[in-house]
Amino acid sequence: MSGSSTKDVAPLLLCNVCSTWRAVALATPRLWQTLFVSFVRWVSESKAEEAVAMMHIWIKRSGALPLTLSLYLDERTRQGRAIANALVNALLNYTSRWEHVNLDRLPIPHLNLNICLVCAPSAMQVNFPSSRARV
Repeated sequence: MSGSSTKDVAPLLLCNVCSTWRAVALATPRLWQTLFVSFVRWVSESKAEEAVAMMHIWIKRSGALPLTLSLYLDERTRQGRAIANALVNALLNYTSRWEHVNLDRLPIPHLNLNICLVCAPSAMQVNFPSSRARV
């Protein structure tokens, strides 16, 4: 899922081929267990709400499979911080399923990631931005 267009992103691309491919794609949870979210420019509040709703749909389609999540969000603006917080708060509902998580350009000081890590499985891999990890 991206801030620009998602129709050309697999598995959504498969859903646009024909009704048979759509049915197969929607019935195959493994296709939906990886989610990439990228917002690197200004996003309206309605787009942010739409992104959170689409994220829930995407994850629901993944069934009970472990999730691989990558978030690249520009938090330099108030809107960027708002969407980052909204998306991460929504993702907290799924911490028990996190397997690989890559958090880049997130407003880490504004998030209680300790809660995320306590709730998440012990085998989970979390990658924080290297620029923030270095002191």
